[in-house]
Amino acid sequence: MRKMLCLAVVALAAAASASAAGADSGMTMTFGSPKLSASHVAITVPVTVSCAPFDPSFVLTQSISVSVEQGSGTGIAFGSASLGENFFPDGNPIPAPCDGATHTLTLTVFANTSGRPFHGGPATFSGSGLVIAWQSCGFPGCFTQAGSESAQAGPTTVPLR
Repeated sequence: MRKMLCLAVVALAAAASASAAGADSGMTMTFGSPKLSASHVAITVPVTVSCAPFDPSFVLTQSISVSVEQGSGTGIAFGSASLGENFFPDGNPIPAPCDGATHTLTLTVFANTSGRPFHGGPATFSGSGLVIAWQSCGFPGCFTQAGSESAQAGPTTVPLR
C-alpha cells in the first residue's frame, strides 16, 4: 500500500511538473522564402520558430527539421536538413532560445544524391520542431523529462527561384 501511494505521488508530481513546463502548447514554426542555389543541389530555407519559456532550472534539447520534395521529369528531387539534438542533453546550446520571441534559423537542404537535382518551380516543404525540458534526477548524467513543446509546418508548396 505504501509503495502504491508513493508511486501515485510521484506520478502526480511529474504531471504537475510537465504541465508547468509546457506541454505541446507554445511552439510555432513557419517558412520564409527559400532560395535555390545556382548549382541546383541546395536550397536555403529560412525557418522562423518560437517556443514558450520553460523553468530556468530545466535543461533543454531542441530539434528543428525541414524536408523538401519536388517533381522533376519522371522522378522526384528530395532532401532534408535538421539542427539541434533529439534526445538527452549534452551541454550544447539549442538552436533557438525558448523565450517567447521569434527566431529565424537558416537550414540548407541538399538534394539527395540518389535522386534528381532541384530546379526552379513549385516544391513542397514540410517541417517539425521539438523542444524537451529535462529535470535533473540528482545524479550526474541523470535526467527525467519535465515537459515538451512541438510544432509542425506544412506541407506547403512554394515556388523555388
